[in-house]
Amino acid sequence: MQIKSNENIVSEINVVPFVDVVLVILIIFLVISPTFIKPGFDINLPQAKTAKKPENVKVILSIDIEGLFYINQKPVGEEELTERLKKMVEKNKDMKAVIAADKDVAHGNVISLIDLVRKAGIKKFAVSVEPGK
Repeated sequence: MQIKSNENIVSEINVVPFVDVVLVILIIFLVISPTFIKPGFDINLPQAKTAKKPENVKVILSIDIEGLFYINQKPVGEEELTERLKKMVEKNKDMKAVIAADKDVAHGNVISLIDLVRKAGIKKFAVSVEPGK
């Protein structure tokens, strides 16, 4: 007893569902990944036992161990830093800033950043530190 069949058996793997699943996983990863990634760069702040958190800060200025400047964690050159700060001061005369410098940055580089802040017209600024033990 033989049964004749006109159907051919397909022995290939259908990858379309697999690709769909992989794309969904990729989209989920892309949406969630910004919450896991630390932005930009690492700064090891010095510690101080009397540290207080500043209030109503509009801009965070940082300088890393290599002497590169950042405005709100975005790298900028010295001239761009000055121009952007001046534009911010034009919009808000009482603007406050926080200066965050790595604890191993040369003192002269920190003074240069403070000088740029003052030249831009920012009169109120704080130096960021980690709360000490």
